[in-house]
This record gives sequence, structure tokens and C-alpha cells, in this order.
Amino acid sequence: MRRAAILPLLLSSLITGPDAWAQDTGSSDRHDPEEWVISETRSPVDYSPQVSAMIASIPSPGNWGMSFSLHCRQGRTEALFGIPDFARFPAGSGFPVEYLAVSQQAIDARSVERRWVERRGVERGFDEVSGAVDAALTGDAVAFLKSLPDDGILSVRVRDRNAVTHDAEFHLKDFGPVRDKLAAACNWPPR
Repeated sequence: MRRAAILPLLLSSLITGPDAWAQDTGSSDRHDPEEWVISETRSPVDYSPQVSAMIASIPSPGNWGMSFSLHCRQGRTEALFGIPDFARFPAGSGFPVEYLAVSQQAIDARSVERRWVERRGVERGFDEVSGAVDAALTGDAVAFLKSLPDDGILSVRVRDRNAVTHDAEFHLKDFGPVRDKLAAACNWPPR
């Protein structure tokens, strides 16, 4: 059976040549993990604009990595962190989410003040396949997003129910246009 499956592959490689098996590194549908993935649609209910944006954290040894997602749905703004391998709290429980936002100017001037800010997070969903929890920041999501620096760095720290620390770092490259799309879709008040 295996020989029958391999034979057509060998024949196709002889016809198309060895370059057909090479990966296309210039593919336009792939993206750098440090780039925003943005979706702009309309609500099927009231045709209001909906915007979602997601960026992956910078990989680091010993950490699974996280995702940072922003949503504008039905005129409401939400900021979520996708945290894999997270020992869950009971549904609806709040837990601390610490973050540190650093601007590129502070990095360039080497004047970074390491002051972590604590917010509350609450579980919004659980992905059974990946084992990741979506933790939404409570409080004013718009003020939080307005406070983040364009082209800066956002460091996040979350402790799960077993006191295991999950750290992530997000490079906010091109964050200004992403924030502007959310602001327009959700009718944020002016800065």
C-alpha cells in the first residue's frame, strides 16, 4: 500500500522537478509572528463594523508563548491574552494579570523604569484542543489600549491556580494603525 502512495509522488517530482518540493519563502499568505493579523468584517446582525487583531508573543526558552488579541464587537472593545498550559481557576474567577509597557524612546534612551501594573483578568474561554485559556482584562480596555506605546514592548506576567508564572513579551510594532482601526470601529472618545 505504501509503495502505491509513494509512486505518484515520485512521478510528480520527476515531471515537475526537484524545485517543486522546495518551500516558497516568499509566500504572501505567511506572516512574521511579530506582525499583527487583522480581520475587519461587519456584524451579520446589525452590519456594525467588527475588528479583531492578534499578535503572538516573542518565543523564549521555557515559555509556551501567548497571544494578545483585541476585539471590537457590537461597539464594545475587549483585550484578551491567550495563555497555553494554564492551570484554570473556577469559571468566572478573577486573577491578577501584571503588565509592563515600555516605549521605544525609553529603550533607546536606556531609561526604562521597571514598574509592573496589576489588572484583573477573568477567563473568557478555554480551547480544549490547545489547552489555552483566553483571559480578558477587566476594567477600561480602551484606556489600557490608549496607554500602550506605538512600536514599544508589552511584557505580561500571569500566575495560574498552581502558582506557575507565565511570562510573555509582545513587540507592538505598527500598533498605532491597529489601535486606530479599533477606535474607529468602536467609536472611542478622542484622545
